[in-house]
Amino acid sequence: MSRPALTSLTTALLALAFGCGLGETPPPVDEHAGHDHGAEAEDAHAGHDHGAEAEDAHAGHDHGAEAEDAHAGHDHGAEAEDAHAGHDHSEHSYVDLSAAAASNIGLALHEVQAEVWYDQLKIPGLIHVDWDRQATVSSPTTVRVVSLDVPPHATVRAGQRLAVLEMVDSELRHLQIRAVEVRAELIEARILRDRTRSYLDALTAGGQQVREERSRVEADFEVLEAKVTSNASTLNTILAALETAGLSRTQLDALEQRGEPSTHISLYAPSLPGKPDMEVMARDVHAGQTLDAGSPLFELAALDQLMVWGEAFEADLGAVRRAAAEGLPVSLLFPAEGRRVDGLTIRSLEGALDGVDRTTHFFVPLPNPKVSEKTVDGARYVDWQNRAGARVQVLVGTEEVGERLVIPSSALISEGGATLAYRKHGEHYEPLELTVLSVESRRAVIPMGAGLEPGDRIVSSGALQVHLAYKQATGSAGAAADPHAGHNH
Repeated sequence: MSRPALTSLTTALLALAFGCGLGETPPPVDEHAGHDHGAEAEDAHAGHDHGAEAEDAHAGHDHGAEAEDAHAGHDHGAEAEDAHAGHDHSEHSYVDLSAAAASNIGLALHEVQAEVWYDQLKIPGLIHVDWDRQATVSSPTTVRVVSLDVPPHATVRAGQRLAVLEMVDSELRHLQIRAVEVRAELIEARILRDRTRSYLDALTAGGQQVREERSRVEADFEVLEAKVTSNASTLNTILAALETAGLSRTQLDALEQRGEPSTHISLYAPSLPGKPDMEVMARDVHAGQTLDAGSPLFELAALDQLMVWGEAFEADLGAVRRAAAEGLPVSLLFPAEGRRVDGLTIRSLEGALDGVDRTTHFFVPLPNPKVSEKTVDGARYVDWQNRAGARVQVLVGTEEVGERLVIPSSALISEGGATLAYRKHGEHYEPLELTVLSVESRRAVIPMGAGLEPGDRIVSSGALQVHLAYKQATGSAGAAADPHAGHNH
């Protein structure tokens, strides 16, 4: 394909995809338009003379008397000196995109905002489960596991049943039998005491003989009252021991009020402050297993808030201490995800330095929102945004430096050593050269008054495609094509 035809095809394709603000694209140029070769010319190149006498590529052309030159009949007036006459590449520095073109490239806009910016110290960190939001559920006595109600990594609520255990400790069985016996003795002692009290009340008025009987009954009453108190105390002690062994309040009430002993106990999820949901972090037992008292069954953790452990060098301790004391802002970068979390603060600092690395830890609470939740086979599973064990970069604010403009790094285009972004102005997209102070995985910081202003809208998605369209529209993608390039007359 000849170069003029290629130029025409490129221009036509751009006109279909983008409505540029540079005027309409001229029609393709016919290299022979306006030529008059006369009746004598049987061929467009008849009479070519390429001998040594020819001073240039057109020397020796002979098209008859009617055509003194191969270009006779062309009109190259002041308005059109070449094939691009009528285009003015200096009038506009923008590109227009049709709605269809913007949709095709996934174009998205971002409104520029000003933020108070701080110089920041970057420190490595590791996410941990908050030590105040963990719980271990252990076997209260020697038991055999009858059933386990929740699988590992399921999420449970406070008070939800976790397992059913059978008590196999003979001492515990004997303790319940003793509780039944003491309860019977207590009931008997209360009956005798109450009967004696009624008889004593009847003897309140009477003569000498009655007064002597009354004294004897009062002594009996004191003995019965002491027996009631002793039996009640013994029963309460036994019930407390059984509660420690894992019997529920319902089971204890059944034993105390009806003398019904229990053979099984149930384990329930504990209640942490605020009653958050908890995930089963570990469950290393199975049904039918016999466990001694104190054996752990479940490791639970509330994951709605985690704790970041920053590891600061001794030289950075002063800046970290100042940030903690003054509540300066702390941010987290997740390098593996290209994500950033702002608005955090340092809760506390460790009180010692590592003797070898000369580092110390500081601690940053990290709120952890839910991403999704589903139920499978009756068990509830929650996916949290952040995970314990993830490595992060902790950005500790050290000094306020004033307002800065923060924009998505996806809006930036590098071109010939310059950094550009495209601002939407009316229906146009115009390039702006920016000074960039810093670039992170997803954000870039630029100074105030450097071309952009708060409230401007810039292209945050599809910026490269807009830039390529701009270069094509303004002719900066390559040198302007010569419609006669490659012709050999």
